[in-house]
Amino acid sequence: DFLPSASAKYQITNHLNLKLGYSKAIKRPNLSQIAGAWSINAADTQITIPNPDLRPERSGKVSAMLEYYFEPAGTVSLHVFQSDLKGATNTYSETAAEAGFGNDPVYSTYEFISFQNIPGTRRIKGVELAYSQQLTFLPWVWLRGTSIFANYARFNSNPRPIQSINSSTGWAPQ
Repeated sequence: DFLPSASAKYQITNHLNLKLGYSKAIKRPNLSQIAGAWSINAADTQITIPNPDLRPERSGKVSAMLEYYFEPAGTVSLHVFQSDLKGATNTYSETAAEAGFGNDPVYSTYEFISFQNIPGTRRIKGVELAYSQQLTFLPWVWLRGTSIFANYARFNSNPRPIQSINSSTGWAPQ
């Protein structure tokens, strides 16, 4: 696979930089998503099934960032980007009946979970604002090494990922 990347930095003023970037990448599925035994979670009545036909995700990303440096020791930045994912992976679930186990005496109440590539391209756009400052100006010597940080990020995906079964990795509902 040919995976080019390029970046450039332009110093607009002594305190203001513009950074531009482009990259292509590939993300191969986890081995547990494409091979191995079924994972049975009896406590949550879930069975996770690998999908040997799962293909790698391919992406292209462009980004631009403005960074402003201020005295004595701080930065504020604005970063915008767009990523296009082809063959993005989603987790999906089926009832036992949909998976062909509706009449099974043990697994008829289980949820069957697997993985699939979504067709087409998923576009993710985002903006991030960041602020960082070392509090070197404080009059108390014992606080001069203190820093403060603030960050705000906003992302949008089209199409949106299916809500993940693992809420710590899912996207919030619209």
